Amino acid sequence: MPPHSRNNPSHAAGLSTKAEEPAVEAGSTTGLSEPQPNPVMTSPNSQLQPTLTSSNPSQGASGIFTGPAGADQTAPMTLPIGMLLGMGLIGGGIAAGLAGGIVYAIAGMGTIWSAEAGALAGLFGGVGPVVLARPWKPRGFARWPFVMLGVQGLGCVATIGLAVLLYFSAPSGTLDALSLTIASGATFVGSWVGMVRVIGARISAVSKRHTPTVQQDVPPG
Repeated sequence: MPPHSRNNPSHAAGLSTKAEEPAVEAGSTTGLSEPQPNPVMTSPNSQLQPTLTSSNPSQGASGIFTGPAGADQTAPMTLPIGMLLGMGLIGGGIAAGLAGGIVYAIAGMGTIWSAEAGALAGLFGGVGPVVLARPWKPRGFARWPFVMLGVQGLGCVATIGLAVLLYFSAPSGTLDALSLTIASGATFVGSWVGMVRVIGARISAVSKRHTPTVQQDVPPG
């Protein structure tokens, strides 16, 4: 140290202060370099999830017969009532004839009246409730299958109820339960096979006419 610095206390104090400044700066730098906790980031999907869930409420069991919520937004269509009932009667008549042959082969000619009574019950339960669906009323083509499903369930109940009523209202021993059951069930199924062909063909034609076609670009060869 130079000689004049020994006799100058202020100069010595200044040197000591400057010597301490790097230590203070180093300490402050060390304090700022401590890792800070990262903020919790929420996903945008987590905020949208409650909104999306509440906008699509479940329809429950009623949706089986009414269809999805957007079924009415599809192209409206009607069903040809004459062709629908005609194909139902034709299909039910063919099924009734086959059921009569099966009954005759199983139980003989004595139970043919039971088969005829069952065929009447199957035709009434299969074709009759279709009128309640009002096929002449325009509905979205995506809703018609669900409407006819409900009509089919109603017709099944009507067929069973009418067959039971015929069996217990007839004199004892007049109708054979097995023959009545086979004929009524076969006629009901046959009538719906005929009507489903009409419904399916009509829905297919309307959906193809109103469904836009997607043209794909073919790369040049």
